[in-house]
This record gives sequence, structure tokens and C-alpha cells, in this order.
Amino acid sequence: MLEVDAVILASGSAIRMGTNKLLLPLHDNDKTPLIKHFLKKMPYTLFKNVFLIYSDPNFLNISSAFPITPCYNNEAEIGKSAAIKKGVSYSSANDGIIFFVADQPFLLPTTIAEIIETFEKHPNSIIVPQANNKPRNPVLFPTRFKSDLLKLQGDEGGKNIIKTHLKEVHYLEFPTAEQFTDIDTPAMYKKMTAVFEQGIQQ
Repeated sequence: MLEVDAVILASGSAIRMGTNKLLLPLHDNDKTPLIKHFLKKMPYTLFKNVFLIYSDPNFLNISSAFPITPCYNNEAEIGKSAAIKKGVSYSSANDGIIFFVADQPFLLPTTIAEIIETFEKHPNSIIVPQANNKPRNPVLFPTRFKSDLLKLQGDEGGKNIIKTHLKEVHYLEFPTAEQFTDIDTPAMYKKMTAVFEQGIQQ
């Protein structure tokens, strides 16, 4: 089995939400913060290490219940690149690094496992899940892309690396996009809480 580290990006400013969205509950009767819903679904045994890149000290207590190494991002104001670089610098896996965004509470463990299985078959490829003809998160990079990831600047993520290396990308198709929804705006938060409530009632 190939060695893969998981990096959970959770140090964003959430400007569009006006508050730290990862600490918001998904239901009035369930005060579990959004990030805990995400962490509860992680298939930890698939990874050599799991790193949580955070800037809010509340995440330390939340992450303590899981097999996670919390890594404080003291340059969070720079943007995505600082969080990605922090994760890359901590990673020691020989083969790959998969980057998660923590505001995907409906992401399925089976989907994560499928991404890892695909990487086992295509160890030299960047593995990108795709639904409705749109790339989604999480994305898995072979470790040979570490130097490229460390060159990112500002709020730049891995998209430019993917665009530059399209021939080395393996897209993994999924029939629907719901599980990949990330909660970036108050309107999306309201929509997703309704979806969560519907799931409770079923």
C-alpha cells in the first residue's frame, strides 16, 4: 500500500460567512460544529498522518478526539498557499499528499477510499474527483509535486499546478455533486442545514 498523508485545510478567514463557519452547527438540535462532522467521517487508517492546519484555537480541543496532528498556521492571512505549504512541510509520506477542505461535511468516506484506491493504480498521477464536469475536492498530489506546492503564493491553491500538468491528471468521475458541496456563504449554509435536517428525519 502506498504511503499518503492527509492535510485538512481549516485556517481560512471565511470572509463571506462573516464568522468562522467551521464552528457553526448544522442543526438547532445538534450543536456539533461543522468541522467535527467532517472529522468524524475521515477514514484515518488510510493515511500515514493526518494534519489539521488551523488558526482558530477552538480547533485544538475539537481535534483532540481524533488521531490528528494539529498544525498552527501563523500566516493564515496570506491565503491558501500558506496553509498548503504548512501541510507539505509537515508531511513525511513517501508517495502522496491529499488536501481536504474542512467545509465539506457531506463528503463520504467511501469516496475518500476510492480516491486512494485510484492513486494505488495511478501512483504518478494527480487524482482529481469530478462531478457534473467540474473538478472537486479533495485532490491527491504525488510527492514529486512538493516543490510545485511550495512555490504557491497568496491565495493560490493547487488549480494552477493541475492546469500546468493536465497530462498527468487522472479525473475520477462521480455521478452527483452533493457530497462535494462546500459551505462558503450564508445562503449555502442555510441550504445545507436543510439537507442535514432532512437526513435526520429520514
